[in-house]
This record gives sequence, C-alpha cells and structure tokens, in this order.
Amino acid sequence: MKLSSAQIRYLLAMREIATDGKLRSNEIAEKMNVSRPSVHRMLLQLEKMALITKERYSFVMLTEQGAQLAEIYADRLRRLSRYFVGSMGVCERTARESAITLLGELDEETVREINNKILLYTT
Repeated sequence: MKLSSAQIRYLLAMREIATDGKLRSNEIAEKMNVSRPSVHRMLLQLEKMALITKERYSFVMLTEQGAQLAEIYADRLRRLSRYFVGSMGVCERTARESAITLLGELDEETVREINNKILLYTT
C-alpha cells in the first residue's frame, strides 16, 4: 500500500504514542504540533484505507494492517536514518525527515531495493 509522506508521519506518530493500542486525536495533534482539524482530515484518510478505526468523540486505534504497516515503515525509517547519519554525516532530524520524504515519494520496489542495499552496506 502506497502512503504519502504525511500519512507515514501520522502513522508513525500514532505508533509511538498509542497506549494499549488506543489514543485520542488531541494526543496526535500535540505530538505532531498540528491543529486538531488537520488531524481529523488525516484520520478520515487513514480510516478509508482501513489503517485505523475510530469512533466519534472516542479513541483512535491502529488496525492490524495499520500496526503492521507502521512497523514496516518504522524499520525502514530507522535504517534509512542511520544510513544518512552514518555515511552522509547529516544530523538526525534531517536524516529522519529525508527518510520519510523518500519513503513517501518512491515506489515500493525502489524502497525495497534501497533497503536491501543499505543492509548490505551496514553489515
């Protein structure tokens, strides 16, 4: 499933802050420093993609598919960020933002190939 860099950011933030798999939209807004209406719009997108479930005025939860995808993106983000910091000498914040942008812009096959090359480089 292809996600935009913004969708990846939200999914990763939700993964980081979910307690017992549950979180509220205001927690997401605080974590990401965005408005609640922005969070609401993104949650609607993620819900249509079956990556989250939400009830009006209640908790938001990652679906099984959403949680799995969040783990995949977190792993890829970690590897790309380490590579950018270690081999290119960029700061961690820039490495993270660059990695998220790449993950959101490149097709799945290219991301897998880059991931495989980084594994070879780092082992």
